[in-house]
Amino acid sequence: MALPARREGYVPVPRQPTDDITPEPVVLHTSTDAGWMVALLGAGGVVLSSWTLFGLGENGMWAGYWCSLLGTIAAMAALGLRTTMPRLPLLATLGFCGGLLIVLGIAKDWGTIPLISMVAGGAAIVIGAGMQSASAGR
Repeated sequence: MALPARREGYVPVPRQPTDDITPEPVVLHTSTDAGWMVALLGAGGVVLSSWTLFGLGENGMWAGYWCSLLGTIAAMAALGLRTTMPRLPLLATLGFCGGLLIVLGIAKDWGTIPLISMVAGGAAIVIGAGMQSASAGR
């Protein structure tokens, strides 16, 4: 195996350690990612509960329509947050849908099961939107 050839007149320059090494802060977007997942799971849970819990002839039939409509809008807004669309209108839509689900679940007399599913799903959507809006950047 050949050794590298030495050049004539080559003088190695000693390395000088630098004292001003400051590590750059690492920005973790766990709040944004977790908030997106919470909002999307809350919207999906609301839509699935509206399909399975509320029958056509039951007391919560109209709650099923409201749940599926608001859950679908919230899911589309949550999916839109992963694109290059502006964040503020999508976060406002998420918060509005979640808040409306909570208010409708409490204010309307559709029974206990619609109350629990609407309030829990709406709270998950609002919490997810709050986690996303609290995170900086992205």
